[in-house]
Amino acid sequence: MTRVNSIKKIAIIGAGPGGLTTLNELLHTASDGSSTIVSPTSNGILPANPAFEEITVFEQNDSIGGVWNYTKDTDPAFPEDASDYSKPQSLRPHLVDLTNDK
Repeated sequence: MTRVNSIKKIAIIGAGPGGLTTLNELLHTASDGSSTIVSPTSNGILPANPAFEEITVFEQNDSIGGVWNYTKDTDPAFPEDASDYSKPQSLRPHLVDLTNDK
């Protein structure tokens, strides 16, 4: 039995990494449930028949990023010489690219 998706609008709560990842996946999901994300280099190809007519992301802060949103008030307690630590200010440009908020 084939199930028809009657959900036309969807909301995502939070524009942190999880919310933006969800947004990216839902934008690339077709109405048949298939995804146009086939590789990291899929070049943003969106489906011709998207699963949702409208996707809204709600964020309580002025900008995206969640816990990775770097501000002057960000806790500087992490050691600067830690080589395996991704600094929020270096990740933010990649998160912004996923949204229309530039």
